[in-house]
Amino acid sequence: MKEIVTLQLGHSASFVGTHLWNALDIADQAAVDANVLIRSGHDAERGISTYAPRLVIVDLKGSLGTLKKVNQLYEDAEVHADASWDGKVDVRKQDPTPKNDYLNYLEKEDDDDDDDDKQHNTSTTTQSKPGNTLKPQKQFSRVLDSAVSVWSDFNSMFYHPRTVVELAYSHDDSVAPFAIFNQGSDLWTSDHTLQDDILENRIRFFLEECDNPQGIQVFADVGNAFSGFSASCLESLREDVGKMCITVFGISDDGDGVTEPVKNFNESLAMSQISEVASLYIPLKKPTAGGQYRSSDFGGYGLKSSLQSRYHWTACLAASIDSITLPMRLNASPVTMAGFISPLTQSGPLAMLASSVPFPFDGTNSVKELFSRELKMGDQVGWMHDDTFNLSYDLVERCLGQVSVLRGVHNANSSDIKSSLNDYLSKFTAPIGCNNSYTSETGFPISLAFPDVFTDSQSLAAQAPMFSRLRASCRLAELVRDRVAALHQVPGKVLRMCGEAIAREFIDSAVDSLSALQDAYADDE
Repeated sequence: MKEIVTLQLGHSASFVGTHLWNALDIADQAAVDANVLIRSGHDAERGISTYAPRLVIVDLKGSLGTLKKVNQLYEDAEVHADASWDGKVDVRKQDPTPKNDYLNYLEKEDDDDDDDDKQHNTSTTTQSKPGNTLKPQKQFSRVLDSAVSVWSDFNSMFYHPRTVVELAYSHDDSVAPFAIFNQGSDLWTSDHTLQDDILENRIRFFLEECDNPQGIQVFADVGNAFSGFSASCLESLREDVGKMCITVFGISDDGDGVTEPVKNFNESLAMSQISEVASLYIPLKKPTAGGQYRSSDFGGYGLKSSLQSRYHWTACLAASIDSITLPMRLNASPVTMAGFISPLTQSGPLAMLASSVPFPFDGTNSVKELFSRELKMGDQVGWMHDDTFNLSYDLVERCLGQVSVLRGVHNANSSDIKSSLNDYLSKFTAPIGCNNSYTSETGFPISLAFPDVFTDSQSLAAQAPMFSRLRASCRLAELVRDRVAALHQVPGKVLRMCGEAIAREFIDSAVDSLSALQDAYADDE
């Protein structure tokens, strides 16, 4: 097994991550090796098995909701270990954040498990591990639709005490928001204690626990000040881990209160700096208000949500990311992160993500018929959604490299399905050796906290078919060109917010970097 360490940098990034961890918690162990992302252990002193993600979460003060830094799996041992003060202590407790029905349900389930263990007089206590697909026929999406304000409101995982970092800025602070690139970069570069804590005490801790670490996957907000924080953090991380693979999903959310000019400024600087240190950088956008996620003309499974809720749209993005990264977690013939990204990085470090969430069909004949529909260059594939350009279709185009994953359809591993999939992918011409596809009969697991966004929620109550596709093409030159244009059109107000001299320095450096990146893809046009 080759392990992966995960970073979640920002609030929307942790929404996506929470949906991913909830799904992994109930993944089919026969097909999926959760240990690639999960650290398992045994607490001999307390006689319990422990497991938690190899994960570092960085978010703002006040964003954690009900989440505790210690929990049933990892009690106060590490916290109390540093307590050397033996004088008088004045303890003042803040009223705890009230829990919603879903979190109360999880707490009751844990208490019931403890009672069962005591009744059976067992010597160890274990929490349900990833792959426990037995679950009650109760969904909490209706409750959570109105109850979710932060990602911990629908979180089912226990985290290691070294996982969560709170920054000094406050969540949802309208007076002094964490909004612009240089706020994040300055916070990282000026606080060496914070750097050491995150790099040495947390990331290195998880890496050194691994037997054979293969890479780091990062989910990062890039529309607010986490753009600068993430870029600076990853630059330091690259110096620390050498040539290890770092795959970054850059998530832009237009619902975080940041104005469009500031968001464009942040995204452009993030792309210029992150693409210099990441092995692969995939920019992703939230579906725009009123925009159609994908065509509904194909029948089969579809979406009934407008995806305006962060709880909803991050669930769809998480399903797409979980599906495209599935080959690295399969029990049978897993691919390494380096091998996975290789077809995509022949011209540069950028890639685009498109997905069908959910895939319209899971029956063999319907899948084959859908893949066999006639397509030519320039056609739009209406049952897909472009998560990078935020388009309600995918575009048939010549690729510099592509990686595709089809999961959750009947006989997915049969020669019939694989042949149909490869015939479909051949319409997106790519160089020899740069067109990889994977199939799995295990669908995306639907957790109790997954929102009710699918049209046939009864048929997809346990798992859903998905199709995700990463590719590099000359259209990336257009994406980079837009980022350069945004930097040439930064309003004076944004420059003043950042400090004009500092902003100009950022912009000049970023334009040079992005222009070179644009040329890397435009040369193939």
